[in-house]
Amino acid sequence: MLLVGLGGGLGSISRYGLAGIAQQILGPGYALRFPLGTLAANLLGCLLAGMLAYFFIDRPVLTPHHRLLLMTGFLGGLTTFSSFGYETIMMSKSGDWALAGLNIAANVILSLVAVWAGWTAARAMWG
Repeated sequence: MLLVGLGGGLGSISRYGLAGIAQQILGPGYALRFPLGTLAANLLGCLLAGMLAYFFIDRPVLTPHHRLLLMTGFLGGLTTFSSFGYETIMMSKSGDWALAGLNIAANVILSLVAVWAGWTAARAMWG
């Protein structure tokens, strides 16, 4: 439980930092237009999940304790599926169906691509 809590805290702090960076780049009302910070957190989390999966499965050098700290904890705190769901519903409630659809497509498709890219990159670098 301590490993999950430690990892989750670090992941949440990282997500907060990504949202701050997105706000600096796009301006304070960015989340009302498109939640780039959430998308960035989801893509980074998926990329890291793919890389970590490589080290758990193809090249098993990480332990179950690493899985608790990194996958369950850190990536659980970093990725923002609840934020994604809320932001998408708010876009649709305001009648912006096209942007809501874009948000769904971007998060789902690009996150799957990011997991594949992470795994492929890990295999290429350390395989």
